[in-house]
Amino acid sequence: MAALKGFIPLIFITFFGFITLLKAQNGQIEGVVTDSRTTEALVGAQILIDGTTRGAITNFDGEFIIQNLEDGVYVLYISYISYEPLYIDEVLVENGKSLNLDIQLRPVNIEISGTTVTARRATHSEIAVLNTIRSGGIIASGISSQQISRSQDSDAAEVVRRVPGVTVMDNRFIIIRGLSERYNPVRLHSMAAPSMEPDVRSFSFDMIPSSQIDRLMVFKSPSPELPGDFGGGVVQIFTRSIPENTGMRISYSSGYVHGTSFNSFMMTRRDPMSWAGTGERFFKLPSDFPDDIRSISNNPDLLTETGRSLDNSVWVPEQMQAYPDQSISLSGSLRFQPGSFDIGNITTFYYGNSLSANQITRSDYNAYNHQQDQSLPIYNFNDQQYNNNIKIGLLHNWGIQYRQDHTIEVVNLFNHISSYRYVNRLGDHLDFGFTMNNHSFQQIFRGLYTGQLTGRHKISGDTELDWFAGLNTSSRNMPDYR
Repeated sequence: MAALKGFIPLIFITFFGFITLLKAQNGQIEGVVTDSRTTEALVGAQILIDGTTRGAITNFDGEFIIQNLEDGVYVLYISYISYEPLYIDEVLVENGKSLNLDIQLRPVNIEISGTTVTARRATHSEIAVLNTIRSGGIIASGISSQQISRSQDSDAAEVVRRVPGVTVMDNRFIIIRGLSERYNPVRLHSMAAPSMEPDVRSFSFDMIPSSQIDRLMVFKSPSPELPGDFGGGVVQIFTRSIPENTGMRISYSSGYVHGTSFNSFMMTRRDPMSWAGTGERFFKLPSDFPDDIRSISNNPDLLTETGRSLDNSVWVPEQMQAYPDQSISLSGSLRFQPGSFDIGNITTFYYGNSLSANQITRSDYNAYNHQQDQSLPIYNFNDQQYNNNIKIGLLHNWGIQYRQDHTIEVVNLFNHISSYRYVNRLGDHLDFGFTMNNHSFQQIFRGLYTGQLTGRHKISGDTELDWFAGLNTSSRNMPDYR
């Protein structure tokens, strides 16, 4: 039995070796298929032995191989789309030999009846943004709404921080290549974006929800169509325009914030409807409050009465349990094509409500004391800061296109942010010699509206006419800061 067990594997080895030897003795046909004019390799050309189903397909280099062919004379049939088919007769194959062929196909012109394809150029995709950058001939970067949809970015500030060379400061303002926000103008479509700060030209990127953005471009080198008053770069934000089809989309998201969600949260007393973005009215001055307090400065009784008319109850924060961050976006699109016109509308409503609690350490020091080899502190404070931001946004855009040559768009964008902040400051002021236990109640209400009418007309050849008119307004109100 032992001898038989050793003999059986030997039989199999001998058998497979014999089969391999037989295959090695068969011939093969190999070669490359190219274009007869350009000599470029043709990928996917088909080579068949006429009258059989045996053959091969060329690879990325135009190469092919047909193996294990018996002795004989064969006829090859070579075909490729938009090229003239080719027959090769009397192809002799011999045992153990490889026949190498250099095959060239001639392109053939196929004339078909006229076909007109009408489509609107997509601007929201990654490929569209890349094509814009390549055709511009300048240094630029961009992010499309297609990329934004795959991220968790909630507003334009979070979107733009993904662009190389761009830094976001205070979650609102941008720094490009190390230059502050005043050297980086921002444009909403074709118009300059308004500033919301009283003493500096700077656009607040947190005003625009990411769901309203079609694409965001950052230009870092000059070009004739860009403003010349920039040092770092120009940011151009485009909102969504004519949709691809009619439909509706609803999205809701909720996020857990470590150290905030489901923990104790302190905030100022406010209007019960403040969650809807209407909290500003709670902090308004009384209706009979004078426009200029200096006008009654010489009347002590009236001055006292005016002071007592102010709400003097909001000095203690209210305690609640922090809920997770929440946001909802509702988008509706409408598109119809009467005759040669293509008409579309996009309407988007956005609501977001976020909470954050932060521990902040603040310290200041006198000049360095070389004798004691130390910096003497002026104060050491610990701030417990609570923030609540409520965002409401509405986008309502219309677009009309006529035969790809004429496009008119109407852009309407309104956004409002209510920001509430309560700070409890504890610590020692060493210079003045007292222990700090201070509180501050701050609320800031910011608004943005942009309305634009733009047109693009193809006159002839490569000549186009672009025009725009519009109004941009912004507001910033900080009432009753205590």
